[in-house]
Amino acid sequence: MFMNTLTTLSNVLILDYASLSSISKSFASTRVWAPIGFLVMMLTTGFYPKLTESTFMFPIISLVFLLCFLILLAIKELEFKVETKILTFNDVKRLISVKEVREFLLFMFFYSFALVGTSGNVNLLIKYLGGTNSDISWALVVCAAPEIPMSYFWGHMADKVGRKPLLLLAGLAMPIRSFLYFLTGRAFEVILIQFFTHIFTFVISINVAPIYVNDLVSPKERATGQGILNLSVALSQTLSSFISGNVANMVGLKGMYIFLAVIGLISAIWGLKIFRKSK
Repeated sequence: MFMNTLTTLSNVLILDYASLSSISKSFASTRVWAPIGFLVMMLTTGFYPKLTESTFMFPIISLVFLLCFLILLAIKELEFKVETKILTFNDVKRLISVKEVREFLLFMFFYSFALVGTSGNVNLLIKYLGGTNSDISWALVVCAAPEIPMSYFWGHMADKVGRKPLLLLAGLAMPIRSFLYFLTGRAFEVILIQFFTHIFTFVISINVAPIYVNDLVSPKERATGQGILNLSVALSQTLSSFISGNVANMVGLKGMYIFLAVIGLISAIWGLKIFRKSK
């Protein structure tokens, strides 16, 4: 419940601090600390697996969140913040009524549905193919490691060539990623797919989508715009987790990836339609 709140408001804070001349690069250079933290966590638990036991894991997580809270107290909002106001349903309705906003939210809904269903079940796929817990760890590490330099790269490219071409690239890569998992026969192949496709799907969308929404809304509606984006993504993720699991029960894990590839294809076709006029 609070993770989506954290994501929304942290994105707004980052956008407030970002340089207007290179907003995507500034956003990515801050967002990159997430995969750095993830990679440190994976390496630490790899060397000290005892930390994953419940007697150690949950107290450590609680202390980490407490440290985050203390650090947050030191962060100050910039002085140029516009006046505050009470959010009404009409404010949200007005934003959604903007054609470009509404079309992009629909794109993100289908895209996130395919992305979460595809990546969220990788551990099950590895087990299904006879892989080990070590294979699952490597499948996560090979995502986090290249995400660090590629976040900088896509942030730079988003300022240089624009947001739409990159979002379209991510949309086209998503059904390919899902279909490739369907073709796998060994856990090692899953790890390779993770390595080569994660940087074109998740890394682009997580760094560029918030910037694109920020471009579409007025400065007074920056937080509302980010909230609507994360609302669409959260709804998509919830439905994806529930529906994908049921589809896997009905047609098997490999059949589920075909289903997700179709959903990804829908997002790609829709992306081609709405992004075709990109400058």
